[in-house]
Amino acid sequence: MILLAIILLFALAGLGLSLLRLSRREMRRGAEYNFDSAPFEGLFADQSSGGEAEPENETTDETTPEDRQALLERARRGDLQALSDAHATRDAGLYREALSALMAHAGARQERLEDLVSHVVQKGDLRASPELADLMIRKWEKTPGRNAAIEMLHVSALSDDPPTFQRAMDSAFSAWSAGRLDLSAGELLSLIAKEYWVLSPDARRSGGSFLLKRRVSEIRRRLARRGLDVDEEGNNHEWQ
Repeated sequence: MILLAIILLFALAGLGLSLLRLSRREMRRGAEYNFDSAPFEGLFADQSSGGEAEPENETTDETTPEDRQALLERARRGDLQALSDAHATRDAGLYREALSALMAHAGARQERLEDLVSHVVQKGDLRASPELADLMIRKWEKTPGRNAAIEMLHVSALSDDPPTFQRAMDSAFSAWSAGRLDLSAGELLSLIAKEYWVLSPDARRSGGSFLLKRRVSEIRRRLARRGLDVDEEGNNHEWQ
């Protein structure tokens, strides 16, 4: 009797283990986990993709002509929040106008330009423009420095304009070659690679991006000819 109870107990335990394994297999079949991260698609993905916009990307804020003028007037007075409000309308044209108005307000006032750049960079969802990046490049070339180079390259990448980013990269490399930039070869290449991925996908797929990648390869070869250990410091990046 005891032997029969022990056998029955083992049989029940085996059945329970089999059911548990079956249950786990079914759970794995039914639950699909998606760990894909959504890449940045530009300032207004639905307007730049060229395809039909998804419903969630459609403009929900209707900006009247009066609202538009009021927002631009705020930008002309230097109200940085006007740029964020223009972004919220999902109107790319209005955003560009607001950014241009803020740049005009900054003029030659260095502190105003710095405030504008800080606002764009710190918000995280705002973009720059080739014109703003041009100001940053020219400013940096007058007074090059490590932190200024990082900011200059970042704003240039935020412009989503490969030729502008290439100009910023060339400027940084020229300063480095002349001994005016306190970065190692690896640090410079790592910085360029990091900011390259700030460019929107559309910008990275453009013809200008092809020229940019070719220029990066040329810079690597120049560093290699100087006997620098580029492979260990900064040559492990994919440019796609």
